[in-house]
Amino acid sequence: MLSFLEGHTSEVCACAWSPAGSILASGSGDSMARIWTIADVMSRSSLQNEHSSVVVLKHVKGKTNEKNKDVTTLDWNKFCSAPPASYPSGMGCASCGHVKFKAGSARHGVFRVEGRLLATGSYDGQARIWSTNGKLKSILNKHKGPIFSLKWSKKGDYILTGSVYKTAIVWDVKAEEWKQQFEFHSGPILDVDWRNNVSFATSSSDNMIYVCKFGESHPIKTFSGHQKVVLLFLFSFSSGKKGDMWVSAKHYFVWAKLTVSNGTPTGSLLASCSDDITAKIWSMKQDKYVHDLREHAKEIYTIRWSPTGPGTNNPNKQLLLASASFDTTVKLWDVDQGRLICSLNGHRGPVYSVAFGPNGEYLVSGSLDKSMHIWSLKECKIVKTYPGSGGIFEVCWNKEGNKIAASFADNTVCVLDFRM
Repeated sequence: MLSFLEGHTSEVCACAWSPAGSILASGSGDSMARIWTIADVMSRSSLQNEHSSVVVLKHVKGKTNEKNKDVTTLDWNKFCSAPPASYPSGMGCASCGHVKFKAGSARHGVFRVEGRLLATGSYDGQARIWSTNGKLKSILNKHKGPIFSLKWSKKGDYILTGSVYKTAIVWDVKAEEWKQQFEFHSGPILDVDWRNNVSFATSSSDNMIYVCKFGESHPIKTFSGHQKVVLLFLFSFSSGKKGDMWVSAKHYFVWAKLTVSNGTPTGSLLASCSDDITAKIWSMKQDKYVHDLREHAKEIYTIRWSPTGPGTNNPNKQLLLASASFDTTVKLWDVDQGRLICSLNGHRGPVYSVAFGPNGEYLVSGSLDKSMHIWSLKECKIVKTYPGSGGIFEVCWNKEGNKIAASFADNTVCVLDFRM
């Protein structure tokens, strides 16, 4: 079943599900982000937002400046920044809605993960923090140019931003001020991601990846090896290997859980991809990449880690890396061996976005050919296809695994009700 969410007046370049449930955020070139609350039951022919409510987040007041209006990136907070003792058992945190359960209960000491704050980055160089009811809580203003990437820290107390003007800034969310500015790159910063709550990595058009840490005036690790723009990279926290390893990719990167020798999950895999038609795997123990993935025929636009392997909710499944390319294919990689498992062929245009389902059994891909494919990873084949009326910039899966969202160049957002 499909639902098309209308309201944006320009291409929708970003979308993201809140970990709080059926709440979806979208960002557009119309200077607005929108927060959609999606009903559990959707009509196959819904075209008039019948099964959703929406809050509009205006980033520009009055007449829009065409040169700086785009909402370029967005991210939901996932952890509570307030100390557990700051609110009573059974009550929610005032800032994020996380719940501390009463002593003696089966879930005592467990905090429910809920995305109640949305951070957006914009072409005007400002980062903004919003509540789900549309209230603008903070404006973070120091960058001199467009923000291309933005991420909440693991604990939710900091936000990391990267700008076209070669700087990355860590912001203290509670104090609403910048904590430290990092100026190591010689080109625009295209992606940022956290390793843990005090260290992170940045990638740039200068082909470099730097790992940085609070209080340090120089990078604690430098990776070089890509021959063209490093657009994306992701840290992984899941691996069957002991030690510190990273995989690098083109547009963004994420840390995944890794079971190291002492059993402590730490960000140890980094994935990066580039216009040089490669994705690479790096180790913190060495400067040169561990694996050089070279099966694509054109630029690799994006990569994603599977939610599988030790330290994840699917510990008995193999950790995979997916890469999507302008060559119209998605490829699945064995991370330990650095080898190609299978090539997913079915799109007729560049593939801009991929996302794994939360159980690691399915993958969704979105392409400029206006189609969205859902793949069975067990069989490496398409199980469902959904045509759209515009190129697809981003796809994402909600945490329950029953809804998929896609953002389109024709100004719409599509939500698919997925059950196999």
